[in-house]
Amino acid sequence: KQISIAVMVSRPTWLNAFLSAVESRKILPADVPASVIRSLANHRNDDIKARAQKSIGRFREPNASMDRLIDEKRQVVLEGEPDPVNGRQLTEMVCLVCHQLHGKGANVGPDLTGVGRSTLDALLANVINPNQLIGAGYENTVIETKDERSVSGRLVEETDSYVKLLAAGPREEVISKSDIQTRAITENSVMPEGLEQMGDKDFRDMIWFILNPPEDQRPLTAALRRELVGEAPDSVQRDYESISLWNPDWQVESSEKGNAPTIEPDWEDAKNVLVTHPFWHQRGAALLRKVNIPAQGKTFLRFKVASAPEGQWVLRVFADLKLVQRQSVSRQKGVWNMVEIDLTPFAGKEIPVRLENYAYDMKNDFGYWGAVKLITK
Repeated sequence: KQISIAVMVSRPTWLNAFLSAVESRKILPADVPASVIRSLANHRNDDIKARAQKSIGRFREPNASMDRLIDEKRQVVLEGEPDPVNGRQLTEMVCLVCHQLHGKGANVGPDLTGVGRSTLDALLANVINPNQLIGAGYENTVIETKDERSVSGRLVEETDSYVKLLAAGPREEVISKSDIQTRAITENSVMPEGLEQMGDKDFRDMIWFILNPPEDQRPLTAALRRELVGEAPDSVQRDYESISLWNPDWQVESSEKGNAPTIEPDWEDAKNVLVTHPFWHQRGAALLRKVNIPAQGKTFLRFKVASAPEGQWVLRVFADLKLVQRQSVSRQKGVWNMVEIDLTPFAGKEIPVRLENYAYDMKNDFGYWGAVKLITK
């Protein structure tokens, strides 16, 4: 059924018939593949986009927070017990039409056996935000033919006379170059967005099956579950009183990983350095406070940050809930990265400020913070 729908939307005349069938409920919106929904959302004809949105009604708002969505789905996955039988069925129906897992499935996308499912956070990022990182060779190519067909998929072969695209199913399309009107690589990957629109139970069952299928031969013990969701316990003793006194104006939020959070009395020629670590890929450690910005003069926030010797992380600064700075923190130009944030545009207001130790790859993302100073001139 899903392949038939994909064929129906490939030509303008068939597309109108398809939308009429959806509007009359001869085709149910739930049966429309996510890839088709994405193509309709990006259709160049505004009338087609409007009809699709009205009849299908499953489009994400363009300015929705992807990070917040991932956090919400993480909670869904962690609530309740997964059903492995339903998880297998959903994985075969939804995922293995493009991916392989332990030798089963198609090769449109990367093989899931060894890629992208090491932790819950990594898997959710790949499933919900597939366009965050598009691997070489997995770009989505869209071809418009001279007879008004629209074909898209991963380019798997090209000769002097034809190109071959591979789409979900798997379904091959061989197009003669003499028949091509236009050809472009889109900003999106071949993998469609929209899988988070599944019901909570189905989404939970599918995610847990991909994380730990029976073929992995790893019983889902409590210890393995903690490892997969990034909650493995440790025995480090932490002095939270000292952490709270590091700078009383700032509230500290950090995961407990390694020795974080902690205060290093003397580290890399700096005194009283705060150490933090992100919670997971989409939730960073943070320093938070409210700041009254004087109406007169210029106000700046100055501080220095560093990474572990072989580490890297992302600094994100929010002022009045707006992202005002984002930069990579590493040791390419020395240990300490000096940062100055101009808060003058918020003069006369009391605003929340958030300094975030955001994940780079969750391998060695420890954040080191020197003194944070608010300066008014």
